[in-house]
Amino acid sequence: MCTAPIVAITGGIASGKTSFRRHLSIFLEDTEWFDADACASRLLNGSREVRAEVEKVLGREIYVGGKLDRAQARLRIFFDPCCRAQLERVLHPRVRGIWMAQVVRSKVLGRKLLAELPLLYETGWETSCDFIMVIACSFATQLRRLASRGICDSLARKMIAVQLPAEEKVRRAHEVVWNDGPPRLLTEQARVTAGYLTKRYG
Repeated sequence: MCTAPIVAITGGIASGKTSFRRHLSIFLEDTEWFDADACASRLLNGSREVRAEVEKVLGREIYVGGKLDRAQARLRIFFDPCCRAQLERVLHPRVRGIWMAQVVRSKVLGRKLLAELPLLYETGWETSCDFIMVIACSFATQLRRLASRGICDSLARKMIAVQLPAEEKVRRAHEVVWNDGPPRLLTEQARVTAGYLTKRYG
């Protein structure tokens, strides 16, 4: 039995990955946590080297008051495939390096690591994981949730389209959590999942 497993949480945008991870953290002890989006955000706003690289791609005006203008960056990234590819080359190797350092740390400590990795399959990082959970919901639910965040329909559809189809993620997962229901159902699914992970890995 793997006593320090690497467990990934992934899924499409607005599927509820972060909500599920937060629920899961209530029920799991002796666990290390990693959030790829939060890691990328820290790099974008806290690394001078990354900022310089981003400004080369998006222009200096993409930073306002020292912070990345996420709304403008989102428009550029999702409507310009070349721009998106350039930014991925800046961020993905750095995020992976930080994640793998935490993987090593977790192995040394003998603790399981749960990582929220939205682009797990798109980046090919699944080979580093022992167990993969996909959080999924309907296309209509994704659109509704993105609209509630102030994202227009055309951009929302673009954001969903650039990712691997949900059906393919579901097919490749070890466990699927369907998140079209009320929050209390997601909490219960997190409780059940935590019990399973504890039983399987300790």
